[in-house]
Amino acid sequence: MLICSSEYEKVHAPLLREIFASQPILFYAVGPGCESWEDAMDWLCVALDYTGEVPGAFVVTTCHPDEALDEAIEFAGRWAQLAEPPGLLKVMHQNRCLNLRECIALGRFRAHEKFKSLLSRTS
Repeated sequence: MLICSSEYEKVHAPLLREIFASQPILFYAVGPGCESWEDAMDWLCVALDYTGEVPGAFVVTTCHPDEALDEAIEFAGRWAQLAEPPGLLKVMHQNRCLNLRECIALGRFRAHEKFKSLLSRTS
């Protein structure tokens, strides 16, 4: 999940490639400018497939510019829980992965016990 604070620009290409390389089951962008990030991920997949760099490159994408952060994290957490096998929810903001405490502080997220185990344990 990517918390956006601005539109996607070409300078963000390395970050987008890094996110794709982590093999996400869902690319969920939320916040101002998130539509451009979703489009950029879609076009990255098309380009990687077309050039043969990553044949069949694909990731499910969605964006929600007006969704509250706690609702976004809950949705992405449920998606990760239902995946086969269940995945981790990685929340990125300003080019770094947030830990649970930072998610709570940033979005007044009321961390439900069932999602705590899904959030990456990064500092």
